[in-house]
Amino acid sequence: MKNLLILLFLLLLTFSSSNTVYAESHGSAIIPPMLIYSASDNNYSWIQVILSNITNEAVTCSFKVFGHDGEDITNTFLPAVYSGSYNDHGNSEPSSSFTIPANGSRRIQLQVKTLCSIIAHGRVEWSSDNEKMNKALVGTLQHRNFACGGTGTSLGFGIGYMPINNGMPF
Repeated sequence: MKNLLILLFLLLLTFSSSNTVYAESHGSAIIPPMLIYSASDNNYSWIQVILSNITNEAVTCSFKVFGHDGEDITNTFLPAVYSGSYNDHGNSEPSSSFTIPANGSRRIQLQVKTLCSIIAHGRVEWSSDNEKMNKALVGTLQHRNFACGGTGTSLGFGIGYMPINNGMPF
């Protein structure tokens, strides 16, 4: 009887340890609702999402935008991902998937080119091969509007900021 119990214990131990699965780490956050519009060449808004990697390892990110009916409208914008300074448009990657290096940052810009008004929200996801990593990013949403008078003089330029995930790492 004692040998049978030992054998049963060893079998259970073998089966329970063989089910261990190691997977990559990942996380996500919702980008709050936003309004992106273009009323004319002189009256429009755009959204920027700024993400910073707070780890010592690179992470792979993806970004999606969902319209007012829940449809994926990411390709409506062909979001540009910038890695340099604000005016460094040479580093753009028109893609919704990108890598943020260790302790690096990226800026995603969403702007419509046609006359329209879009109500949307987004989702950013990250992944890493390091299964011990549980939080990797912090971010902020930046809403900008621009209006210009008929003579070309600026009537206003507004900027609003909103932390993603209440400013907490995700």
